[in-house]
Amino acid sequence: MGTDITLTVETRNIHNGEWYNATLLMDSPNDAKYADARPSEREKLYSFYPQARNYDLFALLDGCRGGRHGLEPLFPARGLPIDIDRDNFHAVRGQEFTWASYLELDGIKWPTYSYGGVEFDLSKCGFALWVKGDLTVLAEEYGPENVRVLMEFDS
Repeated sequence: MGTDITLTVETRNIHNGEWYNATLLMDSPNDAKYADARPSEREKLYSFYPQARNYDLFALLDGCRGGRHGLEPLFPARGLPIDIDRDNFHAVRGQEFTWASYLELDGIKWPTYSYGGVEFDLSKCGFALWVKGDLTVLAEEYGPENVRVLMEFDS
């Protein structure tokens, strides 16, 4: 059994302060254009790829799946924001939740580390490229303080 992540993007309406689901306004970080660089056979052995089950990324974001390779979680088990979009609240089905603002995600210093003789660079994972790509475009349109990502982990 594996763990999956579901991402939901929300934007805040500057006129009424309410958050709305904006996920359909952008491409998914699982879209082919954000596919992680082609892994070697050895890299595949360490669960770094594919994007959908990047346990090192999960450990960095939420601590989900334990503290892999010494990665300290940036947004450990925050739960759901109290002002979550009502439709998003009713749609969640995962077991563990956290969230991060665009400003927090944009400020991540993506780690590199070595494991089993293989060098890993999380700045090249699909999620990091998505933050620097489509999520940044959305932040430029709505304002960086008005964009956040809900992360739902499910085993």
